Amino acid sequence: MTLYVGILAAVGLYGLIFPKNILSFLMSIEIIILAATTNIVERLAAGSLALEGAVGVFFVLIVAGSELAIGLALVMRAFKGHHSLSIESFNKLKE
Repeated sequence: MTLYVGILAAVGLYGLIFPKNILSFLMSIEIIILAATTNIVERLAAGSLALEGAVGVFFVLIVAGSELAIGLALVMRAFKGHHSLSIESFNKLKE
């Protein structure tokens, strides 16, 4: 694991532990996914991983894109109803 991947993972974990709003939370999840796929691509380039890893990266990026689309739709719905992007506004969606 290179320094770049480690820094990406650390930034993503920091954003998950201390989220300012829901957008920073979603961005942190995407940064962690980026760190994991970057690590897999580095191993593919070094030759220590089989070609099936590239197919796995492709599917991970597809799932990450769909997860982001659904998350942003939820964020837009929460903002429309409560005019706030704070994490607490998502608890009000239950009501």
